[in-house]
Amino acid sequence: DIPGIGMLDDAVMIELVFRELRHELDAYKDFMDFRAQLAKVGGKQDASKLEAKLERRRRQLMERMRRRRKAV
Repeated sequence: DIPGIGMLDDAVMIELVFRELRHELDAYKDFMDFRAQLAKVGGKQDASKLEAKLERRRRQLMERMRRRRKAV
């Protein structure tokens, strides 16, 4: 047994998982930013229009995420 090796392989796995999920995390951050911006002007629009905009943005980000995953 070599001390520290257990933590080293854990750190490597965390890095690999982070790289694998990078596009999902980017898309999620973009969606949250969009939702926050929409909430600022949300009082000026009805709820169905806001929901439609959120759904359209969600689909755009999902498609972007899929394209980026294929490119890697």
